[in-house]
Amino acid sequence: MESKTTKSNNNNNKKKGETLSRMDLLKLFNDQLKQFFSQLIDLFSDDGDITNRTICADLIMINLFVSQLEASHVVNIFIESLLPLRSYVVERDENFFLDDSHSLFKDLNSSKVNFFKEIWLQLDDTNKIAIWKWFDSFLRLCDRYVSTNE
Repeated sequence: MESKTTKSNNNNNKKKGETLSRMDLLKLFNDQLKQFFSQLIDLFSDDGDITNRTICADLIMINLFVSQLEASHVVNIFIESLLPLRSYVVERDENFFLDDSHSLFKDLNSSKVNFFKEIWLQLDDTNKIAIWKWFDSFLRLCDRYVSTNE
């Protein structure tokens, strides 16, 4: 797929040094997740290919589903599913997307989640690097959320 760089947003470090409340971290996490989905949707919406239009539609549906969940539930899904897979992200192991992506979105229908494999296989290296950076950001936010006691 032609590179239309998906930019990771590392704004979760903007307030580094500040102690953020759990509510602030929830908002920040969910804002980041919305931006992530928005950029993926933009990436696949410009291509007229039927497969990419289908991927785009699935991303929109997942984004809508996730946006209707309680913010704490979404973060807890990532905490329970992403933190145990940290080594995949840190080591940039593509099996994270090819084999284990379903565990991140366990509350979704499996047919709507397995398409992450399709997405990953279509991305160029620039967009893959950006997605890894997004997941680095999600890991940092989850770590901060877990370490914040309120």
